[in-house]
Amino acid sequence: MEEWPGILAVYDCPVNVVFNDVEDVKSFVEGVLKGAGLEGVLEFSSNEAIGSRTVLFRLHFKPVASAREYVGIRVVAVDNVVARVLFVVPRELESVSRALESGLTIGRYNPDKDMNETTQVADQQVYIPYPVIYAVRGVPRVQPSEWYLEVAGLVENSPILHYNDLVKMPMASITTDFHCVTGWSVRSVRLRGVETRLVTELAKPLKEARWVYITGYDSYSAIVPVNEFSKGVLVLYMGDKPLPPEHGGPVRLFFPGLYGWKSVKWVKRLEFTSEYRDGYWEVMGYHPRGRVENSERFKRF
Repeated sequence: MEEWPGILAVYDCPVNVVFNDVEDVKSFVEGVLKGAGLEGVLEFSSNEAIGSRTVLFRLHFKPVASAREYVGIRVVAVDNVVARVLFVVPRELESVSRALESGLTIGRYNPDKDMNETTQVADQQVYIPYPVIYAVRGVPRVQPSEWYLEVAGLVENSPILHYNDLVKMPMASITTDFHCVTGWSVRSVRLRGVETRLVTELAKPLKEARWVYITGYDSYSAIVPVNEFSKGVLVLYMGDKPLPPEHGGPVRLFFPGLYGWKSVKWVKRLEFTSEYRDGYWEVMGYHPRGRVENSERFKRF
């Protein structure tokens, strides 16, 4: 788990439990911990709305009250049903990891089931005038002269593209809404850059490549299906100006049909792969594809 330093394991448990309030959520988690033979202090930390139907609860579990280390617990609830519980265990709490492994019934996640689910869910976005800037690992300051993009994995060619290479390629201009998975959107964002289909044509993925695992200069990562990747843009300009560092400059990805967490900022590496692999937010239960029109916010199966 080199992408998540300090984390030993993440246990992802799909469930189906009705709840009424925070105390119900906390009681349910306490029962799961006790079922794994774990005793300690469970504390509610926070909750937030993700869209109009989903609430994400955060709790902390300390096996010893005075300990600094804790297990981070994320509970995904849709309407009044708990759908998923994730336990994020730090390296210092290996004994907790062993207890959860023996006490939880966890099947292997199959992204194909979520990909085949086509039922659309009404889930409204709130429009705001300017994008909220997220940088979960800080803003890397990469100069255009230093920036390059690696393409690797199941491809016939493995090009390395520098900023000047992109500038010389045909560019597309798009004006589209930007949608964040947390529930806000910005209308008519103007972007210009190189369509990702041109990178796909250069790389020539092998037929068994089904996913593209994307990494940024800040080590942030996300995964998208190959067919969705080819619908994106490597963005160099926002409006009439070079893309600012805070928005992912000098180059970021943007996928108009997907929620924003898939559009990796400060993009550095593309790996075409046959196997699904969780990125930064996918490991926390977010959807393998993230299509806006289907409100694909979290994994379901």
